[in-house]
Amino acid sequence: MELQVGEGLHAGSVLLDVAAGPIELLTDENVRDCKEHGVKMNVWTVNDMAGLEQLHRWGCEGIITNFPGVASGWLRAQGE
Repeated sequence: MELQVGEGLHAGSVLLDVAAGPIELLTDENVRDCKEHGVKMNVWTVNDMAGLEQLHRWGCEGIITNFPGVASGWLRAQGE
């Protein structure tokens, strides 16, 4: 499955559930494309630090996790 963003898109955000497996559909390019079209990217359920760091680097607006204390502590350590 390919995620495409372009003319005719009417969504204000994309919600993507990655709890079932690896983040294969979501790429840096997909996130960047969404942002260029004013679409916010929200991803759940991210319960590993590698995934959190990657999605944050890519610029996802919302990252849902079962470990919010760990995630917020990491964000504070990043200066956010």
